[in-house]
Amino acid sequence: GGNMTENIAGFLLFESQINSLLAHPEGGTPLFLRLFLRCLQFAVSRGYSLWNLFEEWLKVKSIPELLHKILLSFEEGSVCSRESSQLCCDKTVEAGGLPALKAMYSWHPSFQSLKPAADISNMMGAYTLRASRRQGESEPN
Repeated sequence: GGNMTENIAGFLLFESQINSLLAHPEGGTPLFLRLFLRCLQFAVSRGYSLWNLFEEWLKVKSIPELLHKILLSFEEGSVCSRESSQLCCDKTVEAGGLPALKAMYSWHPSFQSLKPAADISNMMGAYTLRASRRQGESEPN
């Protein structure tokens, strides 16, 4: 058997997140990038909010400060309120959502089995129609 990292596909960042990370004063420092991305992947795989940690960790000015912020994040744990979850959803939509990720990472295994966007839209439209019928609304003409 191989090690655990062979089974991890990784996680995908939006273009705006990548640009923010690279624009950070330490964004050109390999150690900063490695710590930031490895710890972010670790945290996200354990239920932490990618958007919340990303924004918090980008506020640091140095690698020692990043290490402190990372450890503090894990010490405090992950508590996500309904409002915070909605903000994260809004940021995802603002960043382009699933279509933006698929456009950037079409090669990624996560997108190899997805149906075309039109099929997904049609499925959501059909779901919305069924839901509205259950609520007693009339069918659109």
